[in-house]
Amino acid sequence: MPIKLSKPAPVHIVRAIALILILTVMLVMVSVHSSSGPAAHAATVTVGANANDYPRIIRLAHNGSANGTLMVISDGFVPYKSSDNGLSWSALPAPPAGSGICCPGLFELPTALGNLPAGTILLARTEGSGGSIELYASTNQGNNWSHRSTIATNGQGNGLGLWEPEFAVDSAGNLVVYYSDERHQNDGYNQLLAHEVSTDGGQTWGPEVYDVALNDNNARPGMARVVKLPTGTYVMAYEVCGNPGCSVHIRTSADADNWGSATDLGTQVYAGDNSYFVSSPGLAWSQAGGGNGELILVGKYLQNAANGHQSGNTLFITTDLSGKGGWTAQPAPLSINVPGGGDHCANYSTSLLPSADGTSLLEAAGSYASNGQCQMLVGSSNGTEATGAIGAPGNKCVDVANGDATSGTHVQLYDCNGSSAQLWTVANDHTLRALGKCLDIDGNGTANETKVELWDCNGVGGQQWIQQSNGSLYNPQSGRCLDDPAGNTTNGTQLQIWDCNNQWPQVYHLPG
Repeated sequence: MPIKLSKPAPVHIVRAIALILILTVMLVMVSVHSSSGPAAHAATVTVGANANDYPRIIRLAHNGSANGTLMVISDGFVPYKSSDNGLSWSALPAPPAGSGICCPGLFELPTALGNLPAGTILLARTEGSGGSIELYASTNQGNNWSHRSTIATNGQGNGLGLWEPEFAVDSAGNLVVYYSDERHQNDGYNQLLAHEVSTDGGQTWGPEVYDVALNDNNARPGMARVVKLPTGTYVMAYEVCGNPGCSVHIRTSADADNWGSATDLGTQVYAGDNSYFVSSPGLAWSQAGGGNGELILVGKYLQNAANGHQSGNTLFITTDLSGKGGWTAQPAPLSINVPGGGDHCANYSTSLLPSADGTSLLEAAGSYASNGQCQMLVGSSNGTEATGAIGAPGNKCVDVANGDATSGTHVQLYDCNGSSAQLWTVANDHTLRALGKCLDIDGNGTANETKVELWDCNGVGGQQWIQQSNGSLYNPQSGRCLDDPAGNTTNGTQLQIWDCNNQWPQVYHLPG
């Protein structure tokens, strides 16, 4: 669709618009930081012709010279590898063929377990339309696979099956696999989340242990994603379908084996604007955010979203590693069109993979191609962009009036309140973004007293802001600075541009 300007564009910016049109065919790189936001968009890559939903992605870290190689797999069950951080992919040999296969889990052993060396790649999948979960292993970066064991069996097919294996190594050094289990419906469990432990690297497995399980013939906890934090704590994200309607919940464990009472549904995750995810979460920990890093969460659907955030283009991030609060909504690396109707493709069971230093994030997700077929996309990011409040004259904050993301809404001074209307991203392209749009000079104007507003990000000069050493925000096109008119700090005062004068009404404090 064409780019819409604040107002009719002067001829001299036509070249800039053409450049933006070229750049918009490239996708999505976003840096992740607890105060992070969208980075400049870069290429999205479609992986494989037969890949689709349930993407799982890892970066090898225990394979010597192969470290840094990416591996990804989906329900197409052909693994792919990339040696250039996801820009290109080549197919690896597939594990032995199975029937009715679904829902892979992919994991690299961080240490030797049983007779498997560190760096062994484990691949688990449902076979027989839910009848069992089978485990395969590769000791040469996915070039050959052997069947390791049957993790769980006696599923009875669709509606009564075993699904979605997820791995961890517990605090005792044992391999743990989590899965969704529908085998216990006769006992009142519509579906439950459980795990088993192996002390010999996955050759044999101990008894099933319930992690989240309610025998009310209704609740369906499932689709666990587990990460280990640098503190040694483990965090699990999962959906709870039935009642309360597939909302995403979170809980923690000190050892990966004990998660508290199985009848406790855990903490439902909400962002500060009261939005929340529904269905098939993805979870990651990133070094970004300082201290002990941050948690990053994604889900298929976003509910109660503030303007500018949508299903398929939003992440939640928090530095509260309990996962119980502090979540903020941020743009995701990929922007996926998510139709209604509960399909098993678009943004379904997405995977996130931060870089070791937290400066980039990979996202792997299902998406519908133009021919209606499900395809797997991988988008990447680099660079960091801070997000937070912009401190303004009079101890106020820069605020979008009434939190309204409609183009043309006034940008004003207002008491700082932590709302999404005051959550600004300092983007790498020198724009300031809130509610999915940009701080914009009305009509792309350049004259003193021209007011500022929120508008679709479109690359014009009236959306460029450079912070100077004196704290002012300089707009190169106009040669003027963001200004509080006459130093009026009353709530609702609309900001403007004015000759840069090194006075306090032009001092602003950017996040980060």
